[in-house]
Amino acid sequence: MHFLPFPRLSILNKIMKGKPPVSGSPAAEEQRAVDNDSIHLDQWFARNTFGISAVEFFWGLGLPLVIESTFLQVFLRNLGASSTVVGLVPTIFFTGFTLASIFSGYLTGHLVRKRRAVILTHTLSAVSLALYGIILRLTGYSDATIGVFFIFYAWFCLGAGLIVPIWQNYLVKIFSRSRRFRALSMMMLVQNSTKLLSSFVILKIIERYAFSLSASSWIFTGTGFLLFGGSFFFLLTREKEDQPEGGLREGNVFRHLKESIRQVLKRRNLLRFLASDAETFAVVGMLSFYANYAVEYRGISEEFATGLLFMAAAGGNSIVQVFFGWLGLLDMKGKLIAAKIAALLGAGILCSAPGLGGFLAAAGLLGAARGIRQLSYAPVIKHLSGKKDATDFFAVAALFMVPASLGIPLANGNFLDAYSGGGDTAYRLVFAAMAVIIGIAFFFLLKTDFGEENDSY
Repeated sequence: MHFLPFPRLSILNKIMKGKPPVSGSPAAEEQRAVDNDSIHLDQWFARNTFGISAVEFFWGLGLPLVIESTFLQVFLRNLGASSTVVGLVPTIFFTGFTLASIFSGYLTGHLVRKRRAVILTHTLSAVSLALYGIILRLTGYSDATIGVFFIFYAWFCLGAGLIVPIWQNYLVKIFSRSRRFRALSMMMLVQNSTKLLSSFVILKIIERYAFSLSASSWIFTGTGFLLFGGSFFFLLTREKEDQPEGGLREGNVFRHLKESIRQVLKRRNLLRFLASDAETFAVVGMLSFYANYAVEYRGISEEFATGLLFMAAAGGNSIVQVFFGWLGLLDMKGKLIAAKIAALLGAGILCSAPGLGGFLAAAGLLGAARGIRQLSYAPVIKHLSGKKDATDFFAVAALFMVPASLGIPLANGNFLDAYSGGGDTAYRLVFAAMAVIIGIAFFFLLKTDFGEENDSY
């Protein structure tokens, strides 16, 4: 979608895109098939948008606990965890995510219909949190509490790795190109609204009960049940039945993985985009520690750090969903440039040793950067892959990002522990290093050619 007050003139279309396909030619037949597909998908637009948004209503209530969570940072700190251990949260997430993603395309790429796989993977991941909450309630706090947490969190992360490639491909599969950003922005707006509600609830629980055993166990158990129940709203959605594009799905998983990697390596612009996506993990590298920085060195209370900062991040995320998603501000590349600028500004504020207002501004900017990435990532991967079914590309993309996804959060945690005697300077150096990574990612984004954005897939 383009931010123009008037439609493109037909004369400009002829100049920019050449002559329309000759009637009866293969190109004309392909365009007619694309138009028919769009009409077919658009009749389900409202139903599918409601279905995916209903899922995200419940998942939005639970996500503040487990994804880029300020709650987990402070929860683990209260159990005596070091910065290195806190840094394991995003590291384990991306490790489990990457390992499971490798198998995601192999297991589901051949399926004509993917809705059942989407529901199954969602519920499998959700069960882990509910079980941890129950076990925590039964056993109480002990020396093993942190270790047991990471076992169940790893389960959740492996489930997420199975979910995301299938889910991302499903989201772009059930909407036409012209309405894709609108549908995803509505879904994310609903998710962010319930994230705000959930963050407020967590803030009030911690404010009243701190990190008592009862409060913590109920938070984990309740989150697991919310995610589990919400997953079944995918039953409301409808998908077009496509024939699979073939590949090595009848071979073993290693041959399939090798072929998937080869397909990605053939697409230079896709590789440049993946290099630019290092910014995502630099942002996560800041979000993983800025709450503890706020509590330990800037005089901000635990309840504000676990609730208010997440609310600010969710607010920034929601704003970009409206402007860049529903209203269609900027094209694909323009949206991603805006994300990089927001991330750089957020890192700059954190480097300046802010007070509460500065932390709220930084959280909002980092949340906006994450929101644009969440909105754009699936359509961009599908566009640059040039495939009807891009599940394999979503799966392998995570593998290419391993150095950044695993290395950045873990390196940050180790650095903060090694230089803990340096006070808040260590945190500010980490944020400065993340700004450098974002700058490098910006360079690769500028080198990426997105081509025509009216792809037929």
